[in-house]
Amino acid sequence: MSFSFIRTSCSARRLHKRLGKVQLRRASSHEPQYNEPGGYLFGEKPLPAGQKRVKDYWENIWIYGMGGSLLMGTIIAIYKPDTRQDTLSNCLNVQ
Repeated sequence: MSFSFIRTSCSARRLHKRLGKVQLRRASSHEPQYNEPGGYLFGEKPLPAGQKRVKDYWENIWIYGMGGSLLMGTIIAIYKPDTRQDTLSNCLNVQ
């Protein structure tokens, strides 16, 4: 049993050394690590006066889907069955 553990740990060390070198090479870029702030919310420039923003195709789906799921979750939470221990024991004693 100890022999297999030693063999596994040796191969794991070799693998760790090999992967460590790859990760060091990959992390040596000279680019900024984050998006530089541009001053605009979500990178969208403000529209000129009188123009209306055009929504993407997925925005209404997301709004109605998220709102509907929150509404459904609220309704389910309100009308869930009462499963408290004392309520169940009272129901069993009545019969």
